[in-house]
Amino acid sequence: MRSAILLSLAGVTLLLAACSTSSYGLPEAQRSRTYQLPYETVWNAALDALAEVKCTVVDRNRQDGVITARSGFSMTNSRGGEVRVLVTQRGDSVRVDASMEIASWTGDFGESKRTIKSYLDALDARLHR
Repeated sequence: MRSAILLSLAGVTLLLAACSTSSYGLPEAQRSRTYQLPYETVWNAALDALAEVKCTVVDRNRQDGVITARSGFSMTNSRGGEVRVLVTQRGDSVRVDASMEIASWTGDFGESKRTIKSYLDALDARLHR
């Protein structure tokens, strides 16, 4: 009986850990970048990098600096997720903040963190960082 209870608790713990549905827990350095480039250059690269990592842009507002996209599907993420990118002019630099949320009861299993890392790697490559 004791082993069944421990096994059940372990299963619940694993399920809760797997249901982490956001990349907001990432350290700032893993979810943002700052570039010493013109805003227009960074904005266009931000859009292109989303396409490169197979995210479909569903809304963009250049004036507010907000891009919303949907991620693709995978074995661990059957419903996709929403990627939000904020492009902000800060003096002579432009900052890009990226986040992703999985809208699925099946859990994230690290999908949002992998997607944000891939996105920022693609953005860095496009902007030669």
